[in-house]
Formats: sequence, structure tokens, C-alpha cells
Amino acid sequence: MNIFHTLRRIALVQPSSAYPASWPIALMRIATGVFFSASGFNKLVLPGNRAAMLQTITEAQVPCPELMAPFVAGCECLFGLLLALGLGTRPAALVLFAISGVALATVGLHQIPAGLGPIGWTSWLLYLPESLYLLITLMLLVRGGESLSLDAVWARRLARRA
Repeated sequence: MNIFHTLRRIALVQPSSAYPASWPIALMRIATGVFFSASGFNKLVLPGNRAAMLQTITEAQVPCPELMAPFVAGCECLFGLLLALGLGTRPAALVLFAISGVALATVGLHQIPAGLGPIGWTSWLLYLPESLYLLITLMLLVRGGESLSLDAVWARRLARRA
């Protein structure tokens, strides 16, 4: 294969059989799941993180902050782990989508300075990590775990038994 053929293939974004299209989705799923799982775990176990989570939830005026802080942290830990494994990808993504949406609405949007024009406001919105987590979990809600997940392994086993 000559260099021009390779460059043309890259420029036209033609999929290669050597690199399945599900790899980038699996990497995003795993990275997002590990992030949520580690973050939730730290909020449950480390006293400083636990206190910061309680303060954040209290300041956001979430009802019953003493109950909600460990509940949300536990959900982040558990559903992040499931997402990383690709086990129950859609339900896990739904829970993490909801957590990210609430975090964006109650905390993230308040970080955007007042008085910005539409382009500046949108730039700030898309800079917030919660926005990215919303988009990634939305994609996983729609696409599921795909072929590189425990969901796919389970589905293949069920199909063989049928």
C-alpha cells in the first residue's frame, strides 16, 4: 500500500478492519466508567471528599443532603463500575446521565459567568465536564455496550442457547 492510498483512506475516514469501530466507544465507556467509579468510591471512603460532597449537595439545595450525598456517591461507584465492565451498559448510562444532568443543573450552570453572549455562554457550557459526561452517557444509552462489552458476551451466550 502506498502512502497516497493510506493518506486518502485516513482523510476519507474509511473504517479499517484492523481497527474495529467499537474500540473508541469501548475506550470512552471504560474511561467514563472508571472515572465515575473512582470518584464515587473516593466520595464514600475519603473523609475530605465525603465532606466536600455533602457541602456541594447542601449548597445545591438537594433535599435530604445527609442521605443523598452517600447515595449519589454509591450510585457513581456502582454504576461507574458496571459501565466500565460493559455490564448493564444502558441502565448504568441512564443513572450516570441523570447524575450528570442534576450536577450540571444544580452546580455546573452556576459556574458560568453572568452577562455572556450566546457564543460565550455556549463555550462555557461545553467546557464543563458535566456536559461531556452527559454526551458520552447519552451515546451509550443509544448504542449500548456494543461488541466489546460484557453485555455482548452475555447476548452471544443467550443466542447460542436459543
